[in-house]
Amino acid sequence: MADAAVDECRTATTAGDTRWTKAKRETFLDHLSMTGDVAAAAAAAGVAMMAAYARRRRDAGFAAAWQQAAAGAYERLEAAVVAQVLSGGQGIDLATAMLLLAQRPGVAAAPVAKKRDERREAAAALLKQLRAQAKRGGTPEPA
Repeated sequence: MADAAVDECRTATTAGDTRWTKAKRETFLDHLSMTGDVAAAAAAAGVAMMAAYARRRRDAGFAAAWQQAAAGAYERLEAAVVAQVLSGGQGIDLATAMLLLAQRPGVAAAPVAKKRDERREAAAALLKQLRAQAKRGGTPEPA
């Protein structure tokens, strides 16, 4: 499916339609938030992937919206990992999910130190559960 998105993105580029409209911007950011996939988001918006990166470099507002959309995609991935761990079910590959989550850009410091401690404790508990599941299921242990 990603290959189709890249092909669509190339088609948009060759057609010469790389102008950004409000609708294209919203479509790009919505898809990025849902998938975390820049190529697919660009294809859905009908713009070239490189045009999206260029706009992010030029437009601080777009860059901030991009960062927020990407954060939403990571939150969805985290929620899926937690749901899988808690249910003990099958679904996403935990090792791959953990590698993706490790690529997440740093989260801005919380205004209250206690919230940061709660986040660290939750992350440590999740990692402990993932390691236990990896030992039970024979999957690679998360880093």
